[in-house]
Amino acid sequence: MYLKQTGFWEAEKTAPLMLLNKGYLESKGFDYMFERAEKWVSLVLTPEAIAAAGMQQMVWHEGLEISRIIIRDAERTFMADEDRQKIAKFLSVVEHKFGDYAQGLSFLASLLLLFLPEGKVLAMLSKINTDPKYIPGYWKHEAVAFARDAYVFERFWRQRNVPLADHLNKTGALPEIFCHKYMVALCIHVLPFEALFEFLENFFARGVRYLFQFA
Repeated sequence: MYLKQTGFWEAEKTAPLMLLNKGYLESKGFDYMFERAEKWVSLVLTPEAIAAAGMQQMVWHEGLEISRIIIRDAERTFMADEDRQKIAKFLSVVEHKFGDYAQGLSFLASLLLLFLPEGKVLAMLSKINTDPKYIPGYWKHEAVAFARDAYVFERFWRQRNVPLADHLNKTGALPEIFCHKYMVALCIHVLPFEALFEFLENFFARGVRYLFQFA
């Protein structure tokens, strides 16, 4: 729960992750967001999984290497070195657990860690990364599952708007490119926080089907 750390807000309120906050967190108050985020947990996890996640502690092994891409993603997320190191270590543990990594994973992890403890965030990410209801296979270096679904969406889209689909095809805008922002990165860094949190709540409740409906 990074927002409960002393000095975090003062150091990071203008960080890249916060660029689309637009005063929303200040207007609602942090306590409101902590409570709201707990509802996100209950949309994704069972009560038993929530209880287990509450007992889970992230374990950092000194021999665990932090990859170059994670270091860069941490730099693109927070301003302070201490906060960059913290998120980089968390993402490295997740990469080790999942056996793969993608930038969209770092977006969601960083956002959730503002409001939730590490154990619950890890449990949510694990469920989203493995459960067929959500986006298994999307957070991979070679995300075949995402590319497949992007082309399924392109087929639906073509049925509704042939001229636009033809135009995108001619310009080389492939589905796995223009679908990435909302199917892999889940609209983080796209929607302002007020709209983003509503988007995420629908995704947590309805899964990958909602991504198609939103698109």
